[in-house]
Amino acid sequence: MTQIRIDFEFNALVITNTFETEFVELLSVNEQLETQLKIYPNPVSHVLYVELKQSDTITVELLNIRGKQTMSETLEGKHLELDISNLTSGIYFLKLSSNTRQITTKIIVN
Repeated sequence: MTQIRIDFEFNALVITNTFETEFVELLSVNEQLETQLKIYPNPVSHVLYVELKQSDTITVELLNIRGKQTMSETLEGKHLELDISNLTSGIYFLKLSSNTRQITTKIIVN
Protein backbone atom coordinates (compact mmCIF):
# COMPACT_ATOMS: atom_id res chain seq x y z
CA MET A 1 0.00 0.00 0.00
CA THR A 2 1.30 3.44 -0.88
CA GLN A 3 1.02 6.24 1.60
CA ILE A 4 0.96 9.92 0.75
CA ARG A 5 1.81 12.51 3.32
CA ILE A 6 0.70 16.10 2.86
CA ASP A 7 2.14 18.81 5.09
CA PHE A 8 0.57 22.26 5.28
CA GLU A 9 2.53 25.26 6.37
CA PHE A 10 0.50 27.65 8.42
CA ASN A 11 1.89 31.13 8.16
CA ALA A 12 0.38 34.25 9.61
CA LEU A 13 -1.65 36.37 7.21
CA VAL A 14 0.37 39.22 5.72
CA ILE A 15 -1.57 42.35 4.71
CA THR A 16 0.28 44.22 1.99
CA ASN A 17 -2.23 46.80 0.77
CA THR A 18 -5.52 48.15 2.02
CA PHE A 19 -8.14 50.31 0.37
CA GLU A 20 -11.57 51.68 1.08
CA THR A 21 -14.48 51.94 -1.29
CA GLU A 22 -17.18 54.54 -0.92
CA PHE A 23 -20.36 54.13 -2.94
CA VAL A 24 -22.06 57.39 -3.86
CA GLU A 25 -25.31 57.65 -5.74
CA LEU A 26 -24.71 59.62 -8.93
CA LEU A 27 -26.94 60.79 -11.71
CA SER A 28 -26.90 58.51 -14.70
CA VAL A 29 -25.34 59.78 -17.91
CA ASN A 30 -28.78 60.19 -19.48
CA GLU A 31 -30.04 62.25 -16.52
CA GLN A 32 -26.98 64.50 -16.75
CA LEU A 33 -27.48 64.97 -20.48
CA GLU A 34 -31.16 65.79 -20.08
CA THR A 35 -30.34 68.66 -17.72
CA GLN A 36 -27.73 70.18 -20.07
CA LEU A 37 -29.05 69.57 -23.57
CA LYS A 38 -31.52 67.77 -25.80
CA ILE A 39 -30.52 65.71 -28.82
CA TYR A 40 -33.27 64.49 -31.13
CA PRO A 41 -34.50 62.52 -32.99
CA ASN A 42 -32.57 59.40 -32.19
CA PRO A 43 -32.64 57.28 -34.36
CA VAL A 44 -32.19 59.96 -37.04
CA SER A 45 -32.37 59.95 -40.83
CA HIS A 46 -31.69 63.48 -42.12
CA VAL A 47 -31.26 66.28 -39.58
CA LEU A 48 -30.13 65.91 -35.96
CA TYR A 49 -31.15 68.72 -33.61
CA VAL A 50 -29.17 69.75 -30.54
CA GLU A 51 -30.72 72.22 -28.09
CA LEU A 52 -28.45 73.70 -25.44
CA LYS A 53 -29.56 75.29 -22.19
CA GLN A 54 -27.62 78.44 -23.11
CA SER A 55 -25.93 79.78 -26.23
CA ASP A 56 -22.38 78.52 -26.66
CA THR A 57 -19.68 77.83 -29.25
CA ILE A 58 -19.60 74.06 -29.71
CA THR A 59 -17.20 71.82 -31.59
CA VAL A 60 -19.23 68.94 -33.00
CA GLU A 61 -17.56 65.67 -33.98
CA LEU A 62 -19.28 62.56 -35.27
CA LEU A 63 -17.32 59.31 -35.01
CA ASN A 64 -18.27 55.99 -36.54
CA ILE A 65 -18.27 52.78 -34.51
CA ARG A 66 -14.55 52.28 -35.29
CA GLY A 67 -13.69 55.75 -33.98
CA LYS A 68 -13.06 57.32 -37.40
CA GLN A 69 -14.17 60.94 -37.59
CA THR A 70 -16.94 61.37 -40.16
CA MET A 71 -17.87 64.98 -39.37
CA SER A 72 -16.27 67.89 -37.57
CA GLU A 73 -17.49 71.47 -37.40
CA THR A 74 -17.79 74.36 -34.99
CA LEU A 75 -21.25 75.80 -34.44
CA GLU A 76 -22.51 78.68 -32.34
CA GLY A 77 -25.90 79.20 -30.77
CA LYS A 78 -28.51 77.56 -28.61
CA HIS A 79 -30.30 75.55 -31.33
CA LEU A 80 -27.99 73.53 -33.58
CA GLU A 81 -28.88 71.50 -36.68
CA LEU A 82 -26.63 68.79 -38.10
CA ASP A 83 -27.25 67.50 -41.61
CA ILE A 84 -26.39 63.79 -41.46
CA SER A 85 -28.27 62.74 -44.61
CA ASN A 86 -25.00 61.72 -46.33
CA LEU A 87 -24.07 59.18 -43.64
CA THR A 88 -24.61 55.46 -44.03
CA SER A 89 -26.86 53.66 -41.54
CA GLY A 90 -25.19 52.59 -38.33
CA ILE A 91 -24.13 53.57 -34.85
CA TYR A 92 -22.17 56.79 -34.37
CA PHE A 93 -20.82 58.73 -31.40
CA LEU A 94 -21.66 62.42 -31.20
CA LYS A 95 -19.01 64.38 -29.31
CA LEU A 96 -19.89 67.94 -28.28
CA SER A 97 -17.11 70.08 -26.80
CA SER A 98 -16.98 73.62 -25.46
CA ASN A 99 -14.41 75.47 -23.37
CA THR A 100 -15.97 74.16 -20.16
CA ARG A 101 -17.32 70.68 -20.90
CA GLN A 102 -17.40 67.69 -23.23
CA ILE A 103 -20.23 65.24 -23.78
CA THR A 104 -20.26 62.09 -25.93
CA THR A 105 -23.47 60.20 -26.71
CA LYS A 106 -24.54 57.39 -29.04
CA ILE A 107 -26.54 58.25 -32.17
CA ILE A 108 -28.27 55.75 -34.45
CA VAL A 109 -28.51 56.71 -38.13
CA ASN A 110 -31.24 55.02 -40.17
